[in-house]
Amino acid sequence: MIKAILSDLGNVAVLFDNAKTCRELSRLTGIAERDVHDVMFRKGSALFRRYERGAIDSPAFQRSICARLNLSKGEMPGDDAFYAAYADVFAANEPVLERWALLRKDGLMITAVSNIDEMRHRKLGELGLLSGFDHLVMSYLEGLRKPSAELMVRALDRTGVSAEEALFVDDLAENLAPAVRLGINVHHFTSAELLDVCLSSLGLVDPSS
Repeated sequence: MIKAILSDLGNVAVLFDNAKTCRELSRLTGIAERDVHDVMFRKGSALFRRYERGAIDSPAFQRSICARLNLSKGEMPGDDAFYAAYADVFAANEPVLERWALLRKDGLMITAVSNIDEMRHRKLGELGLLSGFDHLVMSYLEGLRKPSAELMVRALDRTGVSAEEALFVDDLAENLAPAVRLGINVHHFTSAELLDVCLSSLGLVDPSS
């Protein structure tokens, strides 16, 4: 019997648009959007992974990005401007959040399990997009990123359920593998409609509703 949902955040419970970060930083710095994207989301992938693991803090991340963009001290965006450009990229995925709210009302625990950094976690909190979760297992606080069996074990422990009692939902198939090895039920998220098909097969949703 499923007693808890372990839910990814990005592209499951919430939608995000990194292109918005590139547009805003381009506007603030005068650097072409494609060059901002190249520095931040292609060449900077290892930096992002470190930031999401909590290996560096937000000021160090911001300094590193500005240095990679070859910005002089006078050209760097202020802290508030950088935060807004980098973190304000989210929108609610309403069908999923509404489904989680209904399942929570039915007594299920809903735990967020996300690869996320401090600034974007803070923005989600400011937007009220974390209020529907009973527990938060955030990579930068745990020092671990998905795919990670240890992170999934921590999510189970935090939620207080066994592997067999949990369903893990993530939009990246590679993140599901450690959960499968632990015996956690999994669903590869591609749409709210197919999520409901999965939930119905587990007896969590009335297919006629």
